[in-house]
Amino acid sequence: MKTIVSLLNNSGFHSVNDLIRYFQNKQPKKYFYRPIGIEVEITNRCNLKCLGCNIMMDELNKPNDLLSAQEFNNILTECNKLGMFGYSITGGEPFLKFNTILEIIKFNHGLDLYKLNTNGSFFRSIKITQQYLSELKSVGLGKRNKYIKPVIVISLGQQNFAGVPIQNTVNLTSQIYNFFSGDEISCCLNLTDANPLLVKKIYADFLKSYYKITGKKFSENRFEVRFFSLNTVETLRRLSLISGPERPMIERIRDFKTEYLSQGCFNINVQNTIYQKRAETLIPRCVLRPNGDLYACQGFSRVHLLGNLIDTPLNLILDQANRDLTLRTVFTNNLTGLYRLALKKNRRKTSETLVGKQYSPCDICQMLTGFIKFKN
Repeated sequence: MKTIVSLLNNSGFHSVNDLIRYFQNKQPKKYFYRPIGIEVEITNRCNLKCLGCNIMMDELNKPNDLLSAQEFNNILTECNKLGMFGYSITGGEPFLKFNTILEIIKFNHGLDLYKLNTNGSFFRSIKITQQYLSELKSVGLGKRNKYIKPVIVISLGQQNFAGVPIQNTVNLTSQIYNFFSGDEISCCLNLTDANPLLVKKIYADFLKSYYKITGKKFSENRFEVRFFSLNTVETLRRLSLISGPERPMIERIRDFKTEYLSQGCFNINVQNTIYQKRAETLIPRCVLRPNGDLYACQGFSRVHLLGNLIDTPLNLILDQANRDLTLRTVFTNNLTGLYRLALKKNRRKTSETLVGKQYSPCDICQMLTGFIKFKN
C-alpha cells in the first residue's frame, strides 16, 4: 500500500500510532476529538480549471485570501501548544503564494510539515524547478522536522487535461533528489481523473517522457505513485458526467465497510500499512481555510465547521467542538451511528433519501448532518 506519512529514523517512536497517541495524550482526556494535524489551505485560488475540482466551486462564495503568513504561523504555534505535531500546505495551488510557503516552513512554530501539494504548473523548466527546490532547501525543508518525513505531492491526470505539460512532472521528479536525500524528503505522484483509463495513459506518457528527457527509467522505488478515481466528486455529479442507480442511503453506508479501510469516515482511523513506521495519511486532523474557517475534517465537502480562528482562539473552538453531538456521533460510531441519530431527528427525510454509488462518505455525512440540524 502506498503511504504519505513516514516516521523519521530518529523520531524516538516505534510506530505512527505511538506518535499519535503521545500527542493526543497532551490534550484533555475528556475530548473525543483530539486532532494531531492541521491541513492549511493558504489559498483557494488556482491557475487551472480542472474538470471536477471542488475547490473551484467556492471561489465565488469565499474570500480568496485573508490570513497572512504571520497569522498562519501564529495559528500553527497555537496548534503546537495544544497538542498537534503535523501540518500540510495545500490550496488551491499553493505555489501561487510561494513566499508564504517559504515563510511557513522556516518559522519556528514547532510543527512538522508532512505534505506540500502542487498541480505542477510552476515547474515549467529545469532552471525554474531548480530555483524552487533551492529556495525550499534554504528555508529548511527536509531538515526542520522532528518526527515525520515531509512529502511533496504533485498531481497528474485532470491537471494535465487542464493544461499542465507532463514535462513539468519530469522536471520535478528528475531534480528533487539532486537537492534532497531520500532520508530528508519524499515525492509522491497522485494520478486522478474520472476516467481511470485516461489516468493510466497519462502515467504511461509520463514514463515515456521521463526516459526521453533524462535517458533513464523512472524509479518507482524512489517515488510513491498513487491512483485515485474521481467517481465521487460533487462537481462531476452536477455536470451529469457520473450517474448510476439510486438506493436507500443506509445501503450506501454499508458499501463503505467493504470499499474503505476506514469503513466510511476518513478522519477517525489511522490507515496503517504492514509497516508500523508508515501510514496512509495523518489523522485525525482539521482543515484551516484561507479565510480563517476551521473544519473538523479534511474532505472536500467540509461538513463540520467549528469556528473561525480570526474571531475565536483555537482552544475555545476545540472545547466547543467536543460538545457537538453530531460530531461526537460520527467520530465514535462512524456513519452508521450518524444515520441512526438522523433517523431520530428526521426519520422521513433520512429513510426516504436515495443516493447513487457515486456518493462519497463525505457526501453522506454532509446530508445526514443536514437532516439532524434541520428544523421543521
